[in-house]
Amino acid sequence: MVAASLVAFYRKCGRKGCHCQNDQGHLAHHLTFKEEGKTRSVYLPAELLPEVQQWIEEHKRIKSKLAHISRLALAQIATHATARRRRAGRS
Repeated sequence: MVAASLVAFYRKCGRKGCHCQNDQGHLAHHLTFKEEGKTRSVYLPAELLPEVQQWIEEHKRIKSKLAHISRLALAQIATHATARRRRAGRS
């Protein structure tokens, strides 16, 4: 699992005669993430792309589950406080 965003971009390699000099370039990927309040970026090698995409999806899935659990916990706390006031004779 990784808390990051995947960014695809095209870059030119700098080799003379390469098609990228006259074309859009080579497809490359970076991961962007927050570190100490600053946005950071790291190059992602092509061979890691499928695995890292799964990690990103797993983070999104877990993040939504944690948000749901948090909402349930807050509802439970609010319900408890209301029930306690009712038991004490205050509405």
